[in-house]
Amino acid sequence: MKIRADLQLHTLCSDGSSDGDAVVRRALIKGLRAVAPTDHNTFRGYYIVKKAVDKINADLLVIPGNEVKTDLGELIILCHEPHNDEKIPKRAFELIDYAHENNCIVYAPHPYDPMRLGVRDNINRLRIDAVEVFNASAPPWSNKKALKKALELGLPMLANSDAHVPEFIGSAHNIINVDEISIEEVFRNIKMKNVWPVAKRPSIYAYIKDLFHSIRLKISDVDRSLCYESIF
Repeated sequence: MKIRADLQLHTLCSDGSSDGDAVVRRALIKGLRAVAPTDHNTFRGYYIVKKAVDKINADLLVIPGNEVKTDLGELIILCHEPHNDEKIPKRAFELIDYAHENNCIVYAPHPYDPMRLGVRDNINRLRIDAVEVFNASAPPWSNKKALKKALELGLPMLANSDAHVPEFIGSAHNIINVDEISIEEVFRNIKMKNVWPVAKRPSIYAYIKDLFHSIRLKISDVDRSLCYESIF
């Protein structure tokens, strides 16, 4: 079967505005069958989304993710279960080794976006599992450069929303061919290149909401207490 999956989104556990309920509601509206909360340097987003899924018994696979700021740029690690944030290496080569030793996968998000800490040409020497070739927030030229690099390296290609507001979720996404809906199947088929990136951008309204959210972040601290309250 083919499922839709958005493998990069952010919640109120880092710099996103969405709680778990908002993520699940929007994911179901967009027809997603899998999502990966990938908050910055933490797996906490997984817990609030999984809690929201369980509350309504939603048919939505939640994959634990973490967008790690490494010494060579940001990398996203996806795992079968959330890991201790303190034990996640911050050096790129160590992170990749850690991921593979723990049956996780690592991909390079927005590698050439000048507004984000992508790995850029460090991608040539990193043993990653996939490349994000389309990011709904990245400029077109940087996505094209990422696509060219993925083709050059022969790596699986992903497209994600990089949502920081609910309206972005599921815009860009992936079609993954799986035998069953499970994290193991998603990972296996990404590695086998049974994944097709869908390069779509959200509405103008979504970009306006994202802009206002970005401004709010610049003038006030993120209230993460709601994240902790949602988990415990």
